[in-house]
Amino acid sequence: MYKKDKNKMVRKRCGSFLLCGMMLMVLVLMAGCGKKQTLEKEIQNTELTDFVYVPEFTELKLDEDAEGDRMILSDVKLVGENVLYNLRVWKNGEQAAKTHIFVRESEDFDKKTELPQDIIPQGENEYVSLCSYDGDGNFYMVWQRLGEKSYDTADFLSKYDKDYNLVYTKELTDIWVNDLNSGIWKMWVDDNGRLYGCSQNIMYVFDANGELEKSIKLGTSQMSGLMIGDDGRVYIDYMDKGSDGGYELKLAELNIEEGKREEPIDGLPYGCTEAWAGRENKILLNRTGSLWEFDLETKEAKVLFNWTDMYVNSDRIKSLYMTEQGEIIILVNTDNSNPLIPQYGLIHLSKVSPSQVVPKEVITLATLYQSDEYLMDAVAKFNRESKRYQVEIKGYMDEGVKYTPENYQNALNRFHADLVSGQAGDIINLKSMDWRNLVRKGALEELTPYMSGDLRKEDFVDSVVKAYEVDDRCYTIPKGFVIETIMGKASVVGSRSQWDLDTIEKLEEAYPEANLMHMGNSYMLLKYCMQYGGVTFIDYETGECNFESQDFIDILELCKRAGAQKTLNFDLYSNVKMDRVLFSQVSIYNVTQWQMYRQLFCEEGVSVGFPSQGDGGRVCLTGEEMLAIAANSKNKEGAWAFWKSFMKQELGSEWMLPSYADRFEKMIEEACKTEYQYDEDGNAVERPKSTWSQGSFETTIYAATEEEIGTFRELLEHVASGQLEDQMLEIISEEAGAYFEGQKTASEVAGIIQNRVQLYLFENEE
Repeated sequence: MYKKDKNKMVRKRCGSFLLCGMMLMVLVLMAGCGKKQTLEKEIQNTELTDFVYVPEFTELKLDEDAEGDRMILSDVKLVGENVLYNLRVWKNGEQAAKTHIFVRESEDFDKKTELPQDIIPQGENEYVSLCSYDGDGNFYMVWQRLGEKSYDTADFLSKYDKDYNLVYTKELTDIWVNDLNSGIWKMWVDDNGRLYGCSQNIMYVFDANGELEKSIKLGTSQMSGLMIGDDGRVYIDYMDKGSDGGYELKLAELNIEEGKREEPIDGLPYGCTEAWAGRENKILLNRTGSLWEFDLETKEAKVLFNWTDMYVNSDRIKSLYMTEQGEIIILVNTDNSNPLIPQYGLIHLSKVSPSQVVPKEVITLATLYQSDEYLMDAVAKFNRESKRYQVEIKGYMDEGVKYTPENYQNALNRFHADLVSGQAGDIINLKSMDWRNLVRKGALEELTPYMSGDLRKEDFVDSVVKAYEVDDRCYTIPKGFVIETIMGKASVVGSRSQWDLDTIEKLEEAYPEANLMHMGNSYMLLKYCMQYGGVTFIDYETGECNFESQDFIDILELCKRAGAQKTLNFDLYSNVKMDRVLFSQVSIYNVTQWQMYRQLFCEEGVSVGFPSQGDGGRVCLTGEEMLAIAANSKNKEGAWAFWKSFMKQELGSEWMLPSYADRFEKMIEEACKTEYQYDEDGNAVERPKSTWSQGSFETTIYAATEEEIGTFRELLEHVASGQLEDQMLEIISEEAGAYFEGQKTASEVAGIIQNRVQLYLFENEE
């Protein structure tokens, strides 16, 4: 079933580059067009003068290869050019599952071959964990037979010939037991039938007869992959501590004969995260934004291409294989929203003459970090779907630069300066940026005139849109958000509107033995209050601040009193139940969590918000995945096309609420949907949404009630956007310490903060 490379330079699908240029783009590998600041010199110095790589994407609907009510997809990988995977399937409520193993062949990825059922262990307690082929088409399978106790589990290695006749089955259990291991996690097979299995920090090497040949201690528990070179030499890559104390990718040869790992190979570029076998004694390296080629003999490294140009988010790569002709096949994870059935795609990089490449219009996306996986997901998807535009990422915190506070600040300053001067690009990633200040400086394009037709303001949750408007003008909308608030028990703190200084003083008098906040000191509470309520003290239109106000002084005094923690345990539930804690800060990113927090506060949890300038509390949104169009963009039409595509795509993470109204309502619908399962007596019972455990608090969450949804929607109606810029937070925290430590009065500290923040605003005016 496994096929070796054939002498084929161009496959049938390579002709697709003639179709409207959909798959083709100019790669700046030969001439360095100057559009990318990151790694510009390296890219210009690459010597790919004869060809460029052209990607073709194929979606793999692997969950459609078997029918059942429930299934688990596992061990999905490339073996050579072919995709190998297994599906464990339950049909129509049956207790027993059946395992199916499939191969998608390189000549036609829509064609699948299922392995014979009679070679697959199908017992109730038998599971296939790993599969592979060798170069002669022999099939290998690692599987387990579970016992009543975990220590009764037996591990087996089976080998079948190309016609699926059994060659051997070997029990491996004693090997793991002797080494205090629990089995192998990854497996590779070379063309000679030698099998390599990695377990924790040991590489087990089995010969062609399934006999243990070597047990090699790797000296690391963070091994990533194994590579077999053209000359048969074996290498592993792993993460280990570097000279700066952080973790770096290491590459080392395995000496099979002597049973040891050699010293790491010198010369790898900094910032690499993964490695694969290349050709002609070369190793391919993943370096976040680009693919590098490293020569094992000369120790020279060069850039082959940028990932997003190839429709690839490098964080989603599952397998990569280079053919004998130097073409590249990449298996990527395209959607992990369902962890049991992740979605995959296959990208084939053909080698095409530069003269045959049709360029697209380049749209530049400026970001502090180019390693944002959700952003790279969106860029990769847009690039493979757009016939007209190609998004290129301009990262200011370069992938080859080590993180230090100084390097971070320098990158942030360069980014901010380019934004204000109009040199950043077309699209701006607002993560870590003070977007309100950028609006004040005229650096961001108002989006309202673009919002018509297939994307309007009305397509988003109204309260989220309003929270991010400035003078009724829209400059950005977060793709997702988290609700940040302070909660308390309704019987103690009353309703949300009662959060003010008088209420706090009355509560402190009524509960003299209670802590105001759970597990918080003065600095932490001030951080929360300023992070989510501090923007109320800034007038971004005039560039003035108001930290000498009585409201701010009251907050300082409140935080100092709250920091005087009385002795109590860490158990929030018991503390709330016994009225030993009045409030706790919480982050809410789905309905289920809102249900849990309400129950955690003794079935009567209410949101009171953060103390801020003005009446009542402030419930805040923390915007996630926020983009804007640069006011000085040279291609606003293309920038809008990407912004629209970005906002319409699914959220990259389940740890946030969707701003897109249809998805938000779908989330509500799913939260209210009652699902059933069968108990041991065959009776249908409601299936829990989730279970929670925190200290003495345990609960099971079921489908949300109308009342729970009503309170959740009401919470969302009172949200405001915020976070205060990091530099301002640092100023406030630094100066507040003198008051908390008794060195200065609250008024004195407020005056100092006022002067420093005002100076900062003036300095950043232009």
